Amino acid sequence: MTRTRVGLVVGLVLLGVALAVVLPNLRAGQTAPTKRTIYMAAVEPKGGASVTSEAFPTAPLPEGPGYVLKAPDPAGRWEVSAYQWQPGFILANQGEDVTLEIIGINGAEHPSSIEGLGVPPFTVRRGQVTTVNFRANRPGFYRIICHTHQPTMVGYLVVLPRR
Repeated sequence: MTRTRVGLVVGLVLLGVALAVVLPNLRAGQTAPTKRTIYMAAVEPKGGASVTSEAFPTAPLPEGPGYVLKAPDPAGRWEVSAYQWQPGFILANQGEDVTLEIIGINGAEHPSSIEGLGVPPFTVRRGQVTTVNFRANRPGFYRIICHTHQPTMVGYLVVLPRR
């Protein structure tokens, strides 16, 4: 299964879970919140091994600086990492005012954007919190992209339709 299909399947599962949580509350006469703060992080999960216990991979990783494979050092230790947004999927309701507070943990900077919502571009920097404010006007799936660390640093904003 391709990465795009996996992302779509995961997105649909998250949408189903969100609908199961949000819709009963709306039917019970409660209103959805009008403001939402979502906390995210720019991270670089890493793993590694020694060539004495695990061979260095010979197959190349996909192109792009989102993946990092470091060859064995003089002691034989090698590492692999990938830049990502955590969480990778976030959820909002149509009409909500959303604040993203994104902390930069790994990577010096992440010039980023959210496709399709008219949110101005922003840059997340290590050791700083970047605040992004917008109104979730239209339901749908929107990519949150770090333009430096492709293809791995893509998250998704799911905006649920108003009921």
